Amino acid sequence: MIFNRILKTTILLLVSFGSFFSQQVGQIKGVVKDVESEKPIEFSTVSVFNVSDSTLQTGVVTDVNGLFLIDQVPFGNYYVKIEFIGFAPFVIKDIAVSEQMQVIDLAEIKLAAFSKNMDQFEFVDEKELMETKIDKKVYNVAKDISVQGGTGLDVVKNMPSVEVDEQEKISLRGDKGVQILIDGRPSTISPSQLLKQIPASSIEKIEVITNPSAKYNPEGMSGILNVITKKEKASGFNGSVNGGYQYNQNHGYNGSLDLTYRKNKISVHSNVGIWKGMWKSTASENRSFFKDTTYTQEMLSGGEGDNMNYWYSVGLDYFINKKNTVYFQTNGWAWQGLYEGIRRYNYIDYTNEIQSFSNRFNDNTNENSGFGFTTGWQTQFEKEEHKLDVELNLYRDNQYSNSLNKQDFYFINTVDKKQNTTENGYGNNVDIKVDYELPITDSLLLEAGIRNTYSDNFSDFYSKSAIQNNPFVADTNLNNVFEYQQNVSAAYAIFGKQYKKTGIKVGNRVEQTIVNTRLINTNEKHNQNYFSWFPSIHLSYKIAEQNELLFNYSRRINRPESWGVNPFTSYNDPYDLNKGNPELRPEFIDVFELSYLKFWEKFNINASSYFRQVNDKHQWITRLIDNNVFLSTTENLSTTQITGGELALGYNPKKWWKMNGSLNIWSSNLNNASSELNQNTYGWSTNFSSNFTLPKKWSMNTRVRYSGKQRGLQGYNLSNYSVSFSVSKQLMKEKARITLRFDDIFWTQRWAFESNNLNGFSYYSNNQWSSRSVNISFSYNFGKMNYDSQKRQSKDNSAGDDLKIGGGGEGGGK
Repeated sequence: MIFNRILKTTILLLVSFGSFFSQQVGQIKGVVKDVESEKPIEFSTVSVFNVSDSTLQTGVVTDVNGLFLIDQVPFGNYYVKIEFIGFAPFVIKDIAVSEQMQVIDLAEIKLAAFSKNMDQFEFVDEKELMETKIDKKVYNVAKDISVQGGTGLDVVKNMPSVEVDEQEKISLRGDKGVQILIDGRPSTISPSQLLKQIPASSIEKIEVITNPSAKYNPEGMSGILNVITKKEKASGFNGSVNGGYQYNQNHGYNGSLDLTYRKNKISVHSNVGIWKGMWKSTASENRSFFKDTTYTQEMLSGGEGDNMNYWYSVGLDYFINKKNTVYFQTNGWAWQGLYEGIRRYNYIDYTNEIQSFSNRFNDNTNENSGFGFTTGWQTQFEKEEHKLDVELNLYRDNQYSNSLNKQDFYFINTVDKKQNTTENGYGNNVDIKVDYELPITDSLLLEAGIRNTYSDNFSDFYSKSAIQNNPFVADTNLNNVFEYQQNVSAAYAIFGKQYKKTGIKVGNRVEQTIVNTRLINTNEKHNQNYFSWFPSIHLSYKIAEQNELLFNYSRRINRPESWGVNPFTSYNDPYDLNKGNPELRPEFIDVFELSYLKFWEKFNINASSYFRQVNDKHQWITRLIDNNVFLSTTENLSTTQITGGELALGYNPKKWWKMNGSLNIWSSNLNNASSELNQNTYGWSTNFSSNFTLPKKWSMNTRVRYSGKQRGLQGYNLSNYSVSFSVSKQLMKEKARITLRFDDIFWTQRWAFESNNLNGFSYYSNNQWSSRSVNISFSYNFGKMNYDSQKRQSKDNSAGDDLKIGGGGEGGGK
């Protein structure tokens, strides 16, 4: 049944395309020499970039005589960049390959050694901090000195349209339904924990895919953040070492070592790292209850945390011949988090007098470890874009947490209590996929593939309590053992066509999902089995050179996570209960986006508007169920329409000065909302950065972020902002860099929420942590740089993630 639908979809796409036209190509050639000695420079890199978006079209290296010849260059407008270690890069602009100029002879190109004086240095056109392509935006992390010495999470916090809240939940354009991939692959640990394990210095770029094509897993409402790590392409032995120190009321440090060895048919790469962070946090809450008289519960809390991460990865690529490559990679991680905190509860009457209070002490330990293995085979056929990729991914993660809580009561008719909880969980995941690309003509590309992802997750939560000095007794109303299994089978087909000024990618993806859950305590079972289809279309039209219009559409899904469907109750404290919803259905989202791009010599603009219709909307709802006790759960809330606009601007007043800014505004409408919920919600955020390239290899960056007041379904998230500054210097012939960074200089980053008269109560909370910090980092690159033309195809654009993992609420990761 599934494959009959797939076949019909594929035939429909084939027929709809009609006839296609061939794309013509030309050549670029020349010779590279030393300006002083006039000798040829062998192994220098010659790269051809598209003028419209600075994407790399093709490239070669020069031979022993400094000569190069680049074939199969499609007609279009380009600039060429020539580079070699120890020499200043050289850029040739305004290269037009056309029917009238099919062969471009650049003749002699002479490189000069790096100048010591900035006035003698020729600035070249490099990639912008943000680039836009037909189906994604690219944030070039290597160009942003403001994140050097930080982690991947620090990088994400600096990205336009991305927010990270006080619980390190990541949202894109105001929605938390975002996938995090590393080199196109998912991970079994939570996204924020995953990003903390990656040094910013190891990240080349992050792809922001707000409306992914049918090739990607459709999981997640707001899209995908695909983190692309740096990969050494040169032969020989190469490596880099990175280290950093952070002070933020406490101390932290990080370090990593990357090594690559490549010779003949073998390439070996490895990475090992450590990250330690200590932090403090404070929070306050006010809950007012309206019954016979006004009664208020005030909560004040503070605590300290100490986190330690270790990770490693080892990979091997074996080039069987020029057409076939097999590869293997294994990676592992271990994380430990310690936390000690106290919560004080004041019980205040209508006269604003404290009638009683209690203190709740918390001592918590969390441990997480995991292992992953990847193997695959790539084959390249006669045509460059004709290829096949088969890949198997295995993942295993283990989770453990232990929490000891003690609550003392004063001036209230309640005895002191102690509670000890432990939670063990694991997740096993098997993912196999086949991706195929076929260039039907020079301008028509077919992409097709199949994938199956199986997840088996388990969590065991145990709680025991004691009154005063009595023995601990099991909390039978809290203890639970939960199993979650999910299997997703998928197939997709995409056609891509470039004709004159118009580009198009049309595709469809079909999936069969089977979910089985079991609460072992009661043998309560729930099953779901459903078929889904996910079409996508991406269109681009070049109005004129440096002027482009983009439109895209896709259908997406947001499946419940394992903890979200566990029917048992858990809590952070006796007044704040959480419960899963076993009847929770997946969200289906239709996403439309229209973008306009315009480039001038010193200025560029990227304006986007988007619309999302969410069916069976998921929403975290909190209700008052008893005196002072709140219950939170996730519910399906009819249909929601979300409309938004995003404006990104770039301005380069001088060659040494670049500015970037962005603004995102959104609003949503919930149909058939109950009286306790706001039907209309809205929010906005903005981001600005200024980068200076100074003499003697110095650089400087200032960044400002502001998030405006946002109206949610049950209240308002209050505004917050932060200001950061960094300065950096390259050393040792550009092999080393030292960076000093100041984050959240005025300590204004916070997360505050308020609501008024929500069905018998009002609520206010304010959370602040040690976000103000001073960071210093150092990086050094070493090794022998020889060019080898053969390399394994990048996994940057591999399909997304269907993985789910077990454990508690913080355990889920995609």
